Amino acid sequence: MSSPPIHPNQVAEPSLKWEVVHGFEDPNLDETEWDDLAKQSGAEIYQSYRWSKTWWDYYGEGRDLHILVFHSEAQSVAILPFMVETIGWGPFKVRIAKQLASDYTMGTMVPPVPLEFFEPVCLATHRHFLEEERCDAIRWGPITGIESIEGFSDALQGPLMKDGYVLKKIPHGVESILDLPDDFESYLGGLSKNHRTNYRRSRNKLERETNYVVRVIEGSAGALESFEEFKRIHTRQWEAVGEPGHFGDWPKAEKFHQEMVKSESATGRLALVCSTANGEMVSAQYGYTFGDQFTWLLPARRMEEEWNKYGLGRVGFIHMVEAAIQRGCRRIHLGGAYWGYKSDLGGKEEPTESLIVTQNGEKLRRIQRLQRLMKGYGILYYRIWFKRIAPRLPWCRGPLWDSWIRGKL
Repeated sequence: MSSPPIHPNQVAEPSLKWEVVHGFEDPNLDETEWDDLAKQSGAEIYQSYRWSKTWWDYYGEGRDLHILVFHSEAQSVAILPFMVETIGWGPFKVRIAKQLASDYTMGTMVPPVPLEFFEPVCLATHRHFLEEERCDAIRWGPITGIESIEGFSDALQGPLMKDGYVLKKIPHGVESILDLPDDFESYLGGLSKNHRTNYRRSRNKLERETNYVVRVIEGSAGALESFEEFKRIHTRQWEAVGEPGHFGDWPKAEKFHQEMVKSESATGRLALVCSTANGEMVSAQYGYTFGDQFTWLLPARRMEEEWNKYGLGRVGFIHMVEAAIQRGCRRIHLGGAYWGYKSDLGGKEEPTESLIVTQNGEKLRRIQRLQRLMKGYGILYYRIWFKRIAPRLPWCRGPLWDSWIRGKL
């Protein structure tokens, strides 16, 4: 489906043409082009072609795929993958367009649009979904960082004012990020003397008392086997405190991540930082690199009493930082869960918000009603049932409900 050209305000900018693609195998899509455009915007692995395609294979049921491809002078300048679905129930139903892969796998997003094309691309995107597809709203994000949130909010004001749309911000808590120096010694030098000393003491103790080896699983050889061992340790770590861990909590997570490990170990983006002692994995950090961004997904460490004296969690975290610096990464995304050692070891908490674009009147009221409904649903289902009651009834807990995951704005 093609559209007429959109003429930006600035005369110096060329006209844009765009089309909507509904499948990843469409000849108008090029994986390298997709990834290059995403990297230029500072996107994480969540917005790569392979992650998006695999995610869609696992979580696309009941949703419509809309990939907006923008061209200027025969060159692609932006590729925006979205999914359209109806969430909520009865009078609380909302038809919404969300950035692809923005749920189930805890990803944060950026609008992957060059600044010089931001206004015309957003104008076209908003009109396509709010008018042609009759959506009640579009969700950009979740976006992390006050500067990013305010920057994108300000940039959206031009397109919004032209069409009379409104912007609503919805908080999603916080995410920790760690900006990296050029070399590992500079990172260590930025830690407090206490944390720096503890790291060196713990590592020396491990090397003195065990045959301690740190390696980064990058290529295909042994990647899936190492991931399976990581998964086993991660799950046992959480089972020790009465929780099933990530692969029990999130629907289809085990198979999804197995698929990603197979795919991205071949590209060199997989970063599974493993620590072994006497030939056994004792801790590991699971993540991916994409451009100069490092995304830390999950940790794992042995919980037996004989390993607690080594500080495996913090030592493993610092090994991951070293691996990210060696790969030329400028930032590590540490996720939303709060752990004290994230800030102790250089992380900084930043707010995370979704930017909801809608229209005044009934569409805005629908969004507000759904937001109130999901807030109550989150308290009753997630905080009370899932976190407090279900752990006492493990035989009926199961993974997180799709309606809660998909329904959050």
